[in-house]
Amino acid sequence: HLKRIRDVYRRRGATLVQALRHRLGNRISVDMPTGNVQAAVRFHAHTADTVVAVNLQAQGFSVSPLSTCYLDERPEMGVLVGFASASDEQIIGFCEALEGQLQ
Repeated sequence: HLKRIRDVYRRRGATLVQALRHRLGNRISVDMPTGNVQAAVRFHAHTADTVVAVNLQAQGFSVSPLSTCYLDERPEMGVLVGFASASDEQIIGFCEALEGQLQ
């Protein structure tokens, strides 16, 4: 069971990363998740991640602003997004919603 679920999470993480990179290109950076079910999506432009997170949450996506994870004076802007139970359609919908927030 664990091997199967790891494979599922690996595929979902890869789908998320590929979709984000394809849709948002050089506006974001995101690394392939390694053994977890969340990805940190970093914004290249200085965009208020708290506002983006609230707007995405209002659209039904469970995200957290990345800046709240930092203790130093210059936090990175972005969002943490979970993908454990996300379908391919939900991943694409998230990418579209995030693109709308970053325009």
